[in-house]
Amino acid sequence: MIEKELVTLVLLFVFAIVGGILAARFKQPVVLGLLLIGTIIGPFALNLVNDPKMIDMMIDLGAILLLFVVGMEFSAKKLLNMGAKALIVTLFKIGITFFLGFEGAIIIGLGVTTGIFIGIILSFTSTVVAIKILEQRELIKRSEVPLLLAVLIIEDIIAVAVLTILSGVHNAGGAGVREIIEHLLISITILIVVFIIVSKFADKGIELLLKHSNEEMITFIGLALCAGFAYLAYVLGISPSAGAFLAGSIIHSVKESKEFGKAVMPHSLMFSSLFFIAVGTLIDLRAIIDNYLLILALLGILIITRLISVGFSTYLFGNHRREQPIFSSIAMISVGEFSLLIAKEAGGFGVTIDLVTITAIIIFISAILMSISVKNSSKLFNMLADRNPGKLKRKIHLLGNYIGSFLEQLDTENTFTNRFKKYAGKTAKIILLLLVVLIGADKVNNVLSKFNFPHALIIAMYTVAIVLVVFLVYKLYMYGKEVYGLSVKISASIDRSMSLKRANKTIRYISLGLLIMLIGFASPIFVFILGLTPLWALLSVGIVVVGMVVLSRSFKMLPSFSNEFIGRVPTYEKYDPDVMRIRRGRM
Repeated sequence: MIEKELVTLVLLFVFAIVGGILAARFKQPVVLGLLLIGTIIGPFALNLVNDPKMIDMMIDLGAILLLFVVGMEFSAKKLLNMGAKALIVTLFKIGITFFLGFEGAIIIGLGVTTGIFIGIILSFTSTVVAIKILEQRELIKRSEVPLLLAVLIIEDIIAVAVLTILSGVHNAGGAGVREIIEHLLISITILIVVFIIVSKFADKGIELLLKHSNEEMITFIGLALCAGFAYLAYVLGISPSAGAFLAGSIIHSVKESKEFGKAVMPHSLMFSSLFFIAVGTLIDLRAIIDNYLLILALLGILIITRLISVGFSTYLFGNHRREQPIFSSIAMISVGEFSLLIAKEAGGFGVTIDLVTITAIIIFISAILMSISVKNSSKLFNMLADRNPGKLKRKIHLLGNYIGSFLEQLDTENTFTNRFKKYAGKTAKIILLLLVVLIGADKVNNVLSKFNFPHALIIAMYTVAIVLVVFLVYKLYMYGKEVYGLSVKISASIDRSMSLKRANKTIRYISLGLLIMLIGFASPIFVFILGLTPLWALLSVGIVVVGMVVLSRSFKMLPSFSNEFIGRVPTYEKYDPDVMRIRRGRM
C-alpha cells in the first residue's frame, strides 16, 4: 500500500516540474501547466496517477495551504483603508455575475441547484492567474490595477465565506434552513472569537517560543497555527480552509510576518502546485466531449457577464472611463481557483453534471483568453465605442460621475466623512448584536424548555429579549438616520448648485435603486432555499428591473458636473452649526 502512495507522490512531484516548464515555455501562468499535466497523467487519460485517497488528500492539504497563504497577505486594517469603492465594486461584480450566470443556466435548461452553483462558480476571479498575467504582460502598473487588486482581495474573503456556508449546509444533512443558519452563525462566531483572542497574544506568544528555540522553528510554528485553526473549523462544521485563512491573517499581523512568509512560502508553493495537479487529475476528457456545448455556452455567459458586471461596476463606482472598463473586464475574466473548491462541493447537493471538469476547463480557457486579449483593450474599445452616444448613455455617464465623486469624498478625511464612517460602523455592530440576541434567546428557550424550567422564568427571558430587541432596533433606526443624513450632506458638496433637498432626493433614488438591484441579484438563493421551480427565476428579473426603474428616477436630478468639484470645500458646511463653530474657532 505504501509503495503505491509513494509512487503517486513521486509522479506528482515530477510532473509538477514538467507543468512548470511547459507554462514558462509558452509564457503562461504555472496554474495552466499544472492543470494540463494533471489531466494528462490522471485516471481519465494516461492513468499514471489513480490513487483517489492520495488525490483527495493533496486537494484538501493544497486548499488549506492556499488559503493560509492568502490569509498571510490579508490585513483587516488594509482592507478598511481600501475605501467603500472597492467593496461596492466587488458586491456588484459578484452580484451581477451570479445573477446572469444563474439566469443563463436556467435558459439553457439546467435546474435551479445547478444554476446556483454555475452562478457562484463564474462569480470569482483567479487572483493567482490575474496577477501573474498582468505581471508577464507588463500591465501591473496601470492605473486601474490598484482597484482591481482590492476587489480580488475582497473576493477571496467572500469566497472563503461561501465555501464555509456550502460546507456547513452539506454537513448539516437534513436540517432546516433556520437550524443551518443558526449553526453557521454560532460556529463562525466561535471561530472569530478564538481568532481575536489568539491575535491579541500572538506577538508575545511567538516571541516567547522563538526565545527558547532557533529561527528554523518559525516554519513549524506557522504550519502548526494553520493546522490548529483548520482543525477547529472542521470540528465546528466549517470548511477547514476558512480556519487556515484566519491563521494566515494572524501571521500577517505579527512582527515576524516577513520571516514567516519566507519560511512558509516554499512549502505552500509545493502543496498548492500539487493541489492544481491533483485537481487536474479529476478532469474527465470524456466529460468534456459529452458537455462541449455546455462548456461553450458557459464560456459565452462568462464573457458577457464579465463585460457587463466588471464594466458596469468600475464605470459606475470606480470612475473608469473610455477603454478602462473593458481592460478591467478582460483582466478579471479568468475564473478563480476557489471555483474548483466550490464545484467540488456541488456533488453533495445532488448536481449530476461533472462541474469539477467543466470548471477546470473554463479556468484553463478563460486564463488563455485573458492572456491573449488583455493587451488589446484599446482595440476592443474602438470597435465597441459609440461615436454618437444617446441621451441614456449621457445620463449613465453623469450617474457614474456623481457616484464616483461621492465615493471619492468618503475617502477624504473631514468632519462629515469621519462621522459617516463612525456611525456606519455603529450600525453594523447593532445589526450583529441583533442577530446574537435573536439566536441567543432561541437557544436559551430550548435549554429552559428541555429541563422543564418554570414558565415564569421563560416569560421573563422573553421579556428581556423583547426589550433588548426593541432597544437595538431603535438604536439601529437612529444610527441609520444619522448615516443617511450625513450622506445627503456629503452628496450636496459635489455640485455648488445642488441644494440639500435635491441631494436628499438624489441619494434616496440612487441608494434605494441600488439596494433593490442587489436584492434582485441575490434572490435566486431564495428560489433555491424554498425549492421553487425555475419559472420563479422570472421574479428575480422583475426585482432587478424595478431597481433599475427606481435608479433611473435620479437621472432628472443629476447635476452636469465634472470631477473638478472633488476635493473643494463642501458647500453644505454653511448648513451645519458644528462646522460653522469649528470654522469660527479657526478664525
